[in-house]
Amino acid sequence: MNKIVAWLKSIRIYQILTVFFAGILLFVSTACGSGVSAKTAPLEGGMNNYSDVDSRRDTTEVQGKAKALKDQAERNLSNRTGNPVKAGQRVLDAAPNNPQEVGRNIKQGAEDAAEAVKSKVSRDIDKTQQALEKTANNSKDAARKAQQAANDASDAVKAKATKDINRTQRALDNAAEAID
Repeated sequence: MNKIVAWLKSIRIYQILTVFFAGILLFVSTACGSGVSAKTAPLEGGMNNYSDVDSRRDTTEVQGKAKALKDQAERNLSNRTGNPVKAGQRVLDAAPNNPQEVGRNIKQGAEDAAEAVKSKVSRDIDKTQQALEKTANNSKDAARKAQQAANDASDAVKAKATKDINRTQRALDNAAEAID
């Protein structure tokens, strides 16, 4: 109790007042400060009266793609017709004019398809070969780890047996000395 009274006497009233006024100053300056306040998004009537679109996201690319899709759809609609004569004429206009050109187109299409199949098969063979090599490496690693684990277990058993033999030998030596 004497220590508490001595401590209270050693504290000066100036120290207490200084801490009190510093705290008051901190609260007042924080509450009444004219610093930068947070800016909010403009009210537009979306959810909670704010815009439903993230203002940080650039949507110009998406708008461009949407416009291109819309234009393509309009072109497709303009190519449609209810008149079979016009549809037939449009097909004839788009078709090649002579049989040789048709033959060349078919040959080119077949060559392109053969080349695509060849490259796909080549890629698939490469992937299969890489997978087999990886499997072989993983098998080697697994065998090496299993061998290491077996060696570790063997070493642990040897150490335990040696320790037990040494304890038994000491016990026998102690028993022999006790008898003498």
